[in-house]
Amino acid sequence: MEDPRLETVLTLARGQGVDLDPEKTSFFIGRENLFLADASTMARWLANLFIFMSSNAADATSFFNLPPDRVVEIGVRLAI
Repeated sequence: MEDPRLETVLTLARGQGVDLDPEKTSFFIGRENLFLADASTMARWLANLFIFMSSNAADATSFFNLPPDRVVEIGVRLAI
């Protein structure tokens, strides 16, 4: 299982000549809000299971150990 750390990424970036200060950097992440469509081609029970499992996934801010006050989330509603 991967365990990405912001410090590791920034260290690798510095090695490539990119100097970023995490206290002055904004991080943009995407978020999907899934819902069941009326005319879904997927079996209803399977779609509900997928939505349930997706809602239990770790959020990107926690997974990548990003500073919460520096994160901008952009979301979209997806019908399945």
